Amino acid sequence: MDLTEVLDALRGLPPDKRMEVEREVGRATAGQKFIPSPGPQTDAWFSPADVLLYGGEAGGGKQLWVETPVKTRNRGWQTMGSLMVGDQVFASDGMPCNVVALTDVETPRVCYRVTLNTGEQIDADANHQWLTLTALERNQILRLSDKHREDRRATRPSRAVAVPQRPNQSAAAKRSNAARIHEYLEPPKPSARTTQKIRDTLRYGKKRNHSIEVAGALEQPCDTNLPTDPYLFGLWLGDGHSNDPAVGMMDADWDNIKHPKPMSEYRRKGQGRAPFTSKRFNELWPVLRMSGVRGDKRIPPSYQNASMAQRLALLQGIMDTDGTVVKSSGACEIGLSKRDLIEDVQELLSGLGIKTNITTKKLSAKNPNHADSHKIKFYTSLPAFRLQRKLALQNRSPKPEYVQRRYVVAVDPIKPVPMRCIQVDSQDNSYLIGRTFIVTHNSGLICGLALEAHRQSLVMRRNGVDLEGGGGIIEDMLRLNGSRQGFSGKPPPTLRTADGRIITFGSATTIGDEQKYMGRARDLLAIDEATQFAESQVRFLMGWVRTIHEGQRTRTVLATNPPISSVGDWIVPMFAPWLDITHPNPAKPGELRWFITTADDEFE
Repeated sequence: MDLTEVLDALRGLPPDKRMEVEREVGRATAGQKFIPSPGPQTDAWFSPADVLLYGGEAGGGKQLWVETPVKTRNRGWQTMGSLMVGDQVFASDGMPCNVVALTDVETPRVCYRVTLNTGEQIDADANHQWLTLTALERNQILRLSDKHREDRRATRPSRAVAVPQRPNQSAAAKRSNAARIHEYLEPPKPSARTTQKIRDTLRYGKKRNHSIEVAGALEQPCDTNLPTDPYLFGLWLGDGHSNDPAVGMMDADWDNIKHPKPMSEYRRKGQGRAPFTSKRFNELWPVLRMSGVRGDKRIPPSYQNASMAQRLALLQGIMDTDGTVVKSSGACEIGLSKRDLIEDVQELLSGLGIKTNITTKKLSAKNPNHADSHKIKFYTSLPAFRLQRKLALQNRSPKPEYVQRRYVVAVDPIKPVPMRCIQVDSQDNSYLIGRTFIVTHNSGLICGLALEAHRQSLVMRRNGVDLEGGGGIIEDMLRLNGSRQGFSGKPPPTLRTADGRIITFGSATTIGDEQKYMGRARDLLAIDEATQFAESQVRFLMGWVRTIHEGQRTRTVLATNPPISSVGDWIVPMFAPWLDITHPNPAKPGELRWFITTADDEFE
C-alpha cells in the first residue's frame, strides 16, 4: 500500500475513528522537529531511491494563477503568465532579483484562494509556498526581544539569597550574574509553508495563526528626472484644481512648507475657519500635459518607479493637502472619492513598505448624485507629512502587528484555473506579488532528513556565503533544531544535535574544493541548488556516501531547479528518463530506475 492508498483509507474512516488515528499520529510525531508537507515533499521523504532529484521543475509545482499581477523593474506591471526569463521582480526586502526560470502553464488539480485581513486575495495551488510566522512564533519574537528581557528584569526580584554561613554570597551572586555573557536564542523568522499547510493550521485557538511580513520598500533607481518636483505634484494631487496647475492650502500651511513663490495666487471665499489661498504653479504644466493627468488625477508610472526619496516626497505632498491624523491613535488617514486615484496611492504606500487597506463607504447607494468615499488608514515610521502640525500628531513607532504583518483569514477551495511558477535568484527565494506586494516563496526536505533520518550529513552549496544569512540553510536548520546549542561556526560550520546527529555544512566554490571532503563518510549528501555545481564535483562527493551504522540507510539528495547556465546542463542526461522529453522510455515523477555506472558510460 503506497502513501496515496493510506490517505484514501484514512479519509474513508468514520469521523470518530479518524480523529483517534490523528491523535495517535500527533502523539507519535510530537517530538519530531520536521514533518514533510503533503505531496512531492512527502513522496521524496519516503522514496527508497539512493540518489534523488528533488524539484526538477522551477519551483517544484508551487504555482500561482496566470493573471496574478507582478511588478517588474524593467517592464512595469506584468502577470504571472506574461513574465519572461530575465525580468527583474522584487524580493521580500524590496531589492530587485531576476527571474531565472519559468514552468509551462498548467491547471493543478487542487487550487485555493488565500484571503488576507487587508483584503487581498491570491489564487494558488496547494503546494505553493508562503513565508509566514505562526502565532507561537510571533509570541516567541515578543518574549525573545531585548525590551521584554529588560522589562522582566525590572519587575522580577533577584533570586540570589544570602545564607548565615556566607553573608556575602548574595552580593557575589549578583555580581557574577551581572558579568555573565548570555547567549540568547535568536527570534524566529518567517518560514516557507504551503497553501495546504496554512489551510490545515489556519487558526491557533481563537487567533489567526499565519501572518505574512510586509515587504520592504522597493529599491528603485536613484533620483529620476521627473517632469516636476514630486512634493509639489503631490500637493496638486491632494487638493489641486483638476484642470489647472493651482493648489489650495491654508495661508499658515503655505508659510510652514516654504515652497518657492508661485506665478500667481488668489483667495478662496467661504472657507470659514482660516484664510485659504490657491496658488498657481506654472511648473506643474509639464506633468499635467505629458502624463495625461489633466482633468483625470492619477499617479503616473514615472513617479511610482522613482527613487525612495522622490516617492516619499510625493506622499508627503498628498498627505499635507488631503491627509489627516487620527488624534486618538496617531494613524495616518487619507480619503478620496476617485477610486483609481486611491488605488494609485495604495500602490505608492505599498512600494514604500507600508501596510495598507482600502475601505469604501457607499454614499452612492443613498444618493446617486454622491460619489463613494474611499479611505486608507495606515501606520509608518516614515514622516508622512512635512506640515509640522500634522507630523507632530503622527505615531511613528506603532506596534509591529499594525505595520509589519498581514494575517491569513481564509484559504478556500476554488475551481482549478491555469497557473505557472517562476524561479528567482533572491537570497531567500522570495518575490513579491499583487498590487500591494505580498511576500511569497518559490523553493525543507534537506533540513528535515538531516535532523530526523540520518546520523552523519553533509549539506552543500556551491558558494559558502549562500549557506548563511537571511534565508540561508544554516539558519533554517537551526530554527528547526530549536536551539543554537551544539552549533559551531568555525570552518566547516557543524551542528551536533542533542540526539547525536552531526550535520556539516560545506561549499565547493572552485573545481577541486570538493576534495576537502574526501575520506569523510556520511550517510546523507544533500546538495542545495545542485545545478550550480559541476558534474565532476557532484560525482566525486557521491563517492563518499556510506555508513558504519547497521540499519542506517544512505542517500544523496540533489535539490535544485533548472540550470541557469551551462555548468548545470549535466542534470538532464544524468536524469534523462525524468527530464529529457525525447527519452524513449520516460519515467513518471517518483518512479524508481536502476543504473550501472562504468568508467566509460552509464547504463539503465
